[in-house]
Amino acid sequence: MLPIPQSSSIWLPSGNQRIQFNKDLIVYLEADNQYTHVYYVLENQLSGVCREEEVKQLCLQRQTLCVGMCKLEKKLLPFGFCRVHRSYMVNMGYVMKYLDTNGGLIVLINQKEIVVTEGYKAEFRRMSNCDWILGKEDGKVN
Repeated sequence: MLPIPQSSSIWLPSGNQRIQFNKDLIVYLEADNQYTHVYYVLENQLSGVCREEEVKQLCLQRQTLCVGMCKLEKKLLPFGFCRVHRSYMVNMGYVMKYLDTNGGLIVLINQKEIVVTEGYKAEFRRMSNCDWILGKEDGKVN
């Protein structure tokens, strides 16, 4: 494994250890009781991906951490991550589409669909500038 550049490096807790990740390559996190699954791409996968059919075949790696999502949320929020559901946190750089339905639905680069629940909708829309895009500049969230 190649060393991760210091500016991209983040150490996440897992039980009594810390695991190093390239924060720019983490796509999303999924809570599973006291565990959190971190889904990420390998750097060499992104370099050649340009066509839509290649993106759909993007194979994510998974690392399970022995820590709840709440502890990771505090660490990742400053780096462009957004909690969109009780069980999901996403890297905003990998959100490809937002469907403004009841709560909302996002589609990630690998075509994974994640529901944006009502309690997290306002923060997601703020971080993604969706109010401006959807013509709701007054800040009111439906």
